[in-house]
Amino acid sequence: DEVSGETTETWTAQTWSKAGRVLVGIAEVLRQAMIDHGHLDPHQVSLWVFDECHNAVRHHPFAHMLRKLHTVPEDKRGRILGLTASFDMRGDQANLVRKRKELESLMQATIQSPPDQEPPTKNYERVSYEPPPEALEDWVEAKIIEVLDQVPADLAELISDRKKVISSGKSVWRNLGVTPFLYYVRECIVLHMERFLRNIVMS
Repeated sequence: DEVSGETTETWTAQTWSKAGRVLVGIAEVLRQAMIDHGHLDPHQVSLWVFDECHNAVRHHPFAHMLRKLHTVPEDKRGRILGLTASFDMRGDQANLVRKRKELESLMQATIQSPPDQEPPTKNYERVSYEPPPEALEDWVEAKIIEVLDQVPADLAELISDRKKVISSGKSVWRNLGVTPFLYYVRECIVLHMERFLRNIVMS
């Protein structure tokens, strides 16, 4: 269950005890439930997870909750896990050591960080590419013109710019190959003409 100040204002100790098996909430709401009202019984919690636990110092709600947990016998106290990306990004070296000791003492734990891992080296295969011979471009142009010439003279307006159509087709062939070129002819030229004719018939 997700708990917040709005949802827990009227909760009693019985409500807290019957809440879900996993509770997620902001630090201050949980601190109030545990310390101010005594509704959240530390004996009933098997695992505490403190996200951004580097904040658990001085008067932060995390720090108050951890001090409260210290009063619970160890055999009846839930396990404690603190998570943080970096426990201090701004402090100097002396403050880093002090804060680390403070956190470890308050959480009764040892800060652990994963070892540095280099990403696996990727092997790339070099592939040479040579554009099609210019003679084939002449063949491509001839094929496009062959398709365009099938358009009746009185429907020449179907293709408003023959040079642009030919140039685009040659570019597709040159950069992508024969299969995309055939797709261009079938889907871009022929399909365009079919749609134009259909609109004339339906109008």
